[in-house]
Amino acid sequence: STNVGAYKGLIITATDTYGGSTSDTFNVTVNGRNQSTVLLSFNTASNPVPAPWNGMNSAATAGAAVTNLKDNNGHATTDGVTLVTAWDGAYATGMNTGNNSGIFPDAVLKNFYSGSTANPYTFKVTGLSSAKKYALVFYAGYPWTASDRTAYGSLVANYTVGTQTVSLDAANNISNTIQLAGLSPDASGNITVTVTRPVGSAYCLLNALEILSYDGSATASLIPPSNLVAVGASNNSIRLNWAASADTRTGFEIWRSTSRTGPFSLLATVGASVTTYTDGSLPANSMYYYEVREVVSGNQYSAFSNVAGGSVVQYTVNISLNSQQTGSQPAPWNDMNALISNGFRLSNMTDMNAQPTGINFNVVRTFTSFNDQLGVTTGNNSGVVPDAVMKTFYYNSQGDTARIRIDGLSGTGVFNFGFYAGTTFSNAPTIGVYQIGSQITSLNAYNNTTNMVFINGVKPDSTGSVLITFYTGNTSPYAMWTSLTIQGMPSPDVTPPDTTTSPISGGGSGGGGNAIGLPIVRPSHPWTMVGGASTDSLGSNISLVGYPNPFTDNVTLKMGLPHSAGQCRLIIADANGKIVRQEEYNNMPAGTWQQSLYLGNLMRGIYYIRIYNSSGEKSATFSLMKIK
Repeated sequence: STNVGAYKGLIITATDTYGGSTSDTFNVTVNGRNQSTVLLSFNTASNPVPAPWNGMNSAATAGAAVTNLKDNNGHATTDGVTLVTAWDGAYATGMNTGNNSGIFPDAVLKNFYSGSTANPYTFKVTGLSSAKKYALVFYAGYPWTASDRTAYGSLVANYTVGTQTVSLDAANNISNTIQLAGLSPDASGNITVTVTRPVGSAYCLLNALEILSYDGSATASLIPPSNLVAVGASNNSIRLNWAASADTRTGFEIWRSTSRTGPFSLLATVGASVTTYTDGSLPANSMYYYEVREVVSGNQYSAFSNVAGGSVVQYTVNISLNSQQTGSQPAPWNDMNALISNGFRLSNMTDMNAQPTGINFNVVRTFTSFNDQLGVTTGNNSGVVPDAVMKTFYYNSQGDTARIRIDGLSGTGVFNFGFYAGTTFSNAPTIGVYQIGSQITSLNAYNNTTNMVFINGVKPDSTGSVLITFYTGNTSPYAMWTSLTIQGMPSPDVTPPDTTTSPISGGGSGGGGNAIGLPIVRPSHPWTMVGGASTDSLGSNISLVGYPNPFTDNVTLKMGLPHSAGQCRLIIADANGKIVRQEEYNNMPAGTWQQSLYLGNLMRGIYYIRIYNSSGEKSATFSLMKIK
């Protein structure tokens, strides 16, 4: 932590065995974890400085102070600076490049406080946190000729905190700073700085100060939390879960960022025994990244856990496992309305906003039977699902296993699967087991009107499918299944394509194909139509439309298929013909196909959409405009 800061003018030299060498100069910036930067100019009110700089805006008198300084992102902090002793004067005659080419803007370079005596000049950096480490970066500069140096001496000053001292020559300086790092505030939240003029120096100056705050080193004896998982819990919340160590601690800190690489800011502190947290009241379609660490008495910390990303739920699909249309739950619920058997398929189910999703319910291995007499009801639709849904269910007997495949899922999505069952049957246990991959959950259906169990954070396989296995508990002769809830959201693990790399026409091996056998997309440019199908050489009789157009976040695509398609790829390209999104869909039936997409993460501009199937057939190109 003592190495935080900017290192400029570093020289690297490579020398060969024959004595030849070459050198290069470069700069390195070392940031602390969760670093924040506050910039302060030692100026007077008549010489203001531009944001994000803060100014003393004061004469250099004892007691002059500024508080609640803003960081370089414009956020208010508790940081401040107070002059303990007066300086000899405040001036605006420092360095000026004429074109802001110095290390700081000219308006900052020119302002400074000056001291000429042998007495120390002292100030305090105030309002600091005991939970943070600090680095102080000092700048001083003034026009100083060779004649000045001969007549008066140098412009070197010493800057001291505790036992650490660094020196800086202010003569004609427009690029150099010095720093003190790894600093901790005293019990009052202050760091005291002393500036002195050494023998042989005419003045000591201070033009600008950077206050860097960052996380200190973790306490080696503390074991960090592990297995942090973040998953959408609703359309405005994300739920976190983590595993705690056996350490004795006083709590956990939860940190959040909009980027996997940070910077992170403290979101909440929870108790020592808590291993879950719900981040609520979030904006629609939002995505965040989290990390958690242990804290002991507010001044000892473990290292951070893994970083976990999560998105709020963007859409929900509800399916009633009913056996007949009579008593079915109205749309936007999706109803079986049938005595289902192997091969049954409920296609292109709608979400709770009545938007088609392209998601399908497939019976791979059917249930033992159904029942529409022993369901439960609240009488006022106060249960976890509506009464009409509760009244009927499919069930398995001991030894029978049902398998349901959900396909048409986005390969870039993450899904929660919620299972509900309820029955008045009281002659024997009615515990059902639901399994997806290695994740298993169970539910007691007897008189249940309030509980729904979930398997969360499920990623579909390469075909966009998830297989659900359903069977009875070990001691249950029967297991019921009444409804299925699917919550969809984008995966935080999917990195948007790099639009500086290959365009749509790129890629592929010598055969012109790709890993899954779909044709390489080779559009011709320019595509000139906006808001409709183009008439370029790639046009076809397979129509594709999208709405709303223009759009902001969500788009619904609609396409008429003359025949079924086993495997299709949707390509979205920007105005330069470079891929920004790809989706794969399987087992698309003939007729009207619809799919809702969230495209809120795209930049403003024009985008082109086309769908290819494995036979090389393609839709007409459709163009959309994103307006914000």
